[in-house]
Amino acid sequence: MKLLIRRIPLVIFLFSFLLVIF
Repeated sequence: MKLLIRRIPLVIFLFSFLLVIF
């Protein structure tokens, strides 16, 4: 469960980065 909580911010960062590119 701790791994998932740590991974969520990374996914959001990646998604926002993708949104900025397109």
